[in-house]
Amino acid sequence: ISSVWKDKDIVLYQYEVCPYCNKVRAFLDFYNIPYRTVEVNPLSKKEIKFSEYKKVPVVLINGEQHNESGEIIQKLNKMIESNESYEMKEEEKKWFEW
Repeated sequence: ISSVWKDKDIVLYQYEVCPYCNKVRAFLDFYNIPYRTVEVNPLSKKEIKFSEYKKVPVVLINGEQHNESGEIIQKLNKMIESNESYEMKEEEKKWFEW
């Protein structure tokens, strides 16, 4: 595990079949970023009652909320870049476009 993630508690609130959640999960898995998932009930959404934002994915990074898959990935990528000399490849940039 990269030192970037040692002190980070990352929780992904998701629907397992949600393509945007899968996009975030794929990014986390690709970079071996440790995280926990919480499956959100699509009817009651009680797992995200703490948030005014009622869609998934929602990610908490040390308690700080981030919404929308593209924004979540950009935030995570900035965390990678700020702690390592890393430049996104063209293939990786495509993830931000869908």
